[in-house]
Amino acid sequence: MQTGLFDIQSATDTTLIEKYSFSGSIGQISICNQHATAAITVDLYLDDEKSANDSKCYIVKNVSIPGGVTLLLDHGISFDSSVLALKIKTVGGSIDATNSVSVILK
Repeated sequence: MQTGLFDIQSATDTTLIEKYSFSGSIGQISICNQHATAAITVDLYLDDEKSANDSKCYIVKNVSIPGGVTLLLDHGISFDSSVLALKIKTVGGSIDATNSVSVILK
């Protein structure tokens, strides 16, 4: 899949931008729940990956996205990828290959 496009097919933590792999800023992040009716919950966060407990700085936390709805974060996000990774956690029993979560970074 092209850089900046993600098709998440399970409830999991997904690394969108790995440490040491990116420079610059992100103008928009689009998170689309492709299920027609079931809601999902997402966390979007920066992670220094130093420890499991205290390494996360949340951009959004426990945000419910109804079925068929897209969350658009349209404020610029800039961070130092030499020390931080951008990750998303998706939660929802309906996330699968047919009802995935689409993420677009621009």
